[in-house]
Amino acid sequence: MAHSTIKLASLSKIRRLYAQQYSGKSAAARTRARNQLKEIVNQQNRIANQRIKRLEKTDYAYGTSYDTMKQYLGQTGRKTLPQVKTDNQQPVTAAQYEQALRARKFLLSEESTISGQRKIERRRFETYREKYAFAENMSDSELRMFLKFLGNSGADDYLAYYSESGSGDEVAELAEMFTHASGDERAKMFDLFREFERWNEATKKLERGEIDEIPADYGKTFTELRKDLSALYEGIEKRRR
Repeated sequence: MAHSTIKLASLSKIRRLYAQQYSGKSAAARTRARNQLKEIVNQQNRIANQRIKRLEKTDYAYGTSYDTMKQYLGQTGRKTLPQVKTDNQQPVTAAQYEQALRARKFLLSEESTISGQRKIERRRFETYREKYAFAENMSDSELRMFLKFLGNSGADDYLAYYSESGSGDEVAELAEMFTHASGDERAKMFDLFREFERWNEATKKLERGEIDEIPADYGKTFTELRKDLSALYEGIEKRRR
């Protein structure tokens, strides 16, 4: 089902039905609200699951919307959004209501469809090739892999240490490493940034007062990451010579 042809229930309607299933003026009104809401939840979950499955069969299973949905599913211990039982009198629960809101947000995202991801990718390709000289010499396949790397790792946090979006030098440095790295070296880059991402998240929790201290060996600090990246880069350059 194409992104443009789906008619989703409005956010206000979902909220209204969720409240009415509990506080409707009559038992009949509460039943109607409950049944309508279940129908909406199941439709949204079914379409969201279909889109996730289609994305995962391609190179487009990445991006903020996809990552957020997969992270949420991981937290609930599920691989897909479940269907709500319609053969009972139970109202839609708070957890199912949250799923409905998350599914709706995902479906409204351009990133939730392959065609939408392709449009986003074309715009990103144009932007990178206009902004960075190194991108002009990268094939679409290489640039796609590199941008996926930036989007699915702590690289964004790493670049934010320099500036809001990262300067051209730092982005170019990562691009050179990524382009010439072997499969094992690329895996090492992912591992390094995942560790940095864990440490960076811990620092944010510390700032918010959610933890008293960052656990030892919780991840790589910025300084440790820079040191390991430099060593990896030297190894790549040594192999190329």
